[in-house]
Amino acid sequence: MPLPAKATSIGRAQDNDIVVADLGVSRRHAELRRAPGGGYEIADLGSHNGTFLNGQRVNTAMVTEADVIGVGLATFRLVGDELQEFVDAGISRSTPGGSRSRCRAGRSCWTTSASGSASGACSA
Repeated sequence: MPLPAKATSIGRAQDNDIVVADLGVSRRHAELRRAPGGGYEIADLGSHNGTFLNGQRVNTAMVTEADVIGVGLATFRLVGDELQEFVDAGISRSTPGGSRSRCRAGRSCWTTSASGSASGACSA
């Protein structure tokens, strides 16, 4: 999804820019923000289970295209000015028993299965 000028909200609630259908994700979990000096930073919004950058729990941290952002079982990576789902080659893309989220119009949503694999984006 192309990133807006200021911030992209990530969480379980349907009014987030990116909806992650995972009970381990808070309703308002994290934000990806444009940093004042350029680039992007990820900020945890006080979630219970944390926001991760390259496997390390962070409150706020600068993000590059080489980094992997973890929110619940979902993982994302910056590609230019877009935030895209990151699927490790060792993770199956099938989601037996997984949930499917309804998406807010014009937004992306992500689902994860009980086995921990992530599915692709859906659109409204």
